[in-house]
Amino acid sequence: MEYRNALRGIKTIHWAELVTLLLTVCSLGMLVLEQLLEEPERILHPFYLLVLILSLAALALELIGIWRAGKDEKLFQTASIGMIITLALSFAILFIQEGQLLRTAIELLCIVPTIYCSVTVIKGIMRIAEKRGYTLLLDRQSFFVRAVVLLSLGAMGLEFLNALFLRGERYETLHAILHTMILTMELVEVSIFLSCTGQAEKMLVMQNPE
Repeated sequence: MEYRNALRGIKTIHWAELVTLLLTVCSLGMLVLEQLLEEPERILHPFYLLVLILSLAALALELIGIWRAGKDEKLFQTASIGMIITLALSFAILFIQEGQLLRTAIELLCIVPTIYCSVTVIKGIMRIAEKRGYTLLLDRQSFFVRAVVLLSLGAMGLEFLNALFLRGERYETLHAILHTMILTMELVEVSIFLSCTGQAEKMLVMQNPE
């Protein structure tokens, strides 16, 4: 099968995005519960651990998928640079015990290589689609790229506003509203990315049957 590695890699990336989707839904649910429960930290502690595990699993799966797909399309190898930087920054956050601003700054910094990785993966998919003459994907290239970039930057801007200017108990309600908006934007972004990888899988399966 032509592009066998690309198909396996894109399938793995698709699974990574599904995990990310589950992670985002869990985070939204936890945000709602935090507003309703009297002692949210004690009750939701197991869920915080679940979110951490899901985050690391999504990053690991995406890195594996990019590495696999890179065997057939070199542009995916370029995307792995952004993924490795994201993983390094994510692990750095685990060792920061104090300094919420520093943690937030690193989390915001993670968005930059993540955007780079997502856009490069989309371009890698489009390069294969171009070689296969699959216009269904090619016609939506600009939409996929712009949507991922704009939604990521929008979430980053709201997170920056949340972290630096809405600190303290008096902003707690507004903080929760903005956090909900951020997670909703991430949910839409992941759904769009899933649409791209799903169509890429379909393209490779249809044009390269076993």
